[in-house]
Amino acid sequence: MGRIEIRKYGGSSLAENHIIESIIDSIQQSLSDNQDLKIIVAVSARGNTTDNLFAQAKPFYTGRKSDPELALLAATGEIQSASIFSMALSKRNISAKVLLPSNIPVLVENDYLEGRIKSIKKEKILENLKKVSVLVIPGYQGVDLNGDVALLGRGGTDTTAVAVAAALGVEECNIYSDVDGVYTGDPRVIEKPLKIDHISYDEMKEMAISGAKVLHYRAVEIARRYNIKVKCLSTFIKNEGTTVGKVSSMEEYEITGLVHKLDEARIEILNTDSGAEAMYKLFAVIDNLNVPIDMLTQVMENNKFNVCFTMPKSLVLQTVSALEKLKNDIKFEKININVDIVKISVIGERLRNNTQAAVRIMRVLKENNARIFMVNYSDIKMSFVIPAENFRVILEKLHCEFFK
Repeated sequence: MGRIEIRKYGGSSLAENHIIESIIDSIQQSLSDNQDLKIIVAVSARGNTTDNLFAQAKPFYTGRKSDPELALLAATGEIQSASIFSMALSKRNISAKVLLPSNIPVLVENDYLEGRIKSIKKEKILENLKKVSVLVIPGYQGVDLNGDVALLGRGGTDTTAVAVAAALGVEECNIYSDVDGVYTGDPRVIEKPLKIDHISYDEMKEMAISGAKVLHYRAVEIARRYNIKVKCLSTFIKNEGTTVGKVSSMEEYEITGLVHKLDEARIEILNTDSGAEAMYKLFAVIDNLNVPIDMLTQVMENNKFNVCFTMPKSLVLQTVSALEKLKNDIKFEKININVDIVKISVIGERLRNNTQAAVRIMRVLKENNARIFMVNYSDIKMSFVIPAENFRVILEKLHCEFFK
């Protein structure tokens, strides 16, 4: 078998028929240029299909931590997309076939909605590639040991594509979306951000976790583990995009980019009796609700503990409601909720031992009279939570500070 190329196309890249036609033009040209080429395409659901499917299920959803029926419903979006894409290829006389993750199989464990890939059998993929030029795989999903559909979490098609590359030993994976790479800041907020040509696995993972939407962090984890070069490319603009891989600037600290998240809330649980016991009970509730926690602090004052953390805004009401029911058990005085916040993360390498970056960040915050609620500092990023009211000004000032 000749060279294998792996591509992933996101929902916006497949939303309109004329865009699909342009993608097929690209595939046809690649196959014409290399007669031995085989292409595997992992596809997301078209446009807003996944959101619409979850909306349809909402009136009937029980709120269970993991729901196999909801996973089955949501998986149909990618299957529809793969079917349409394969038919479009066949119409252009390009031999193609849809290979369902359940038939490979892509084995997923731990959760129906946020599962992790345990293994991918390459034999079925290679067997089908011998018969067609393009193999289309619905992303975002796999099956568990019982054969039930299990999802990989939102953005999981990135993970599907990179995991298939890892299973086949392919050294490169191309991720196509509606943006032409990774930028030093969000172009919707920052004026004239710079496109990053190369970025390390660690930096890309932190940018993804901190709010960048270009590439899912779990796809980056797999790419780093198997040393796969990932290219973030645009479906609509032809350029070199951003390459994610091994990048080193020796021991000099370097700021790569700024990321912000507006969809988080800050929760304060005040005056708990026992730090360790309260934290245990708190996290038991949070785990039962499947709530992702980000920044976390615990402060002791007058022999009482205040616990503060950030979490998605969409889950605040159900989380606070569950905690209030256990108020006497956890023994806290009250809960404060702040949804008017933004978390800004400055991403770079070797920051822990180079406090100059922290000084520059804090100077910008001081000069703009920013109230700082929380700070988190590591070797790869510095994150802080501030009021959302003036975050655009601060982001622009920080960008000017590091990317003049």
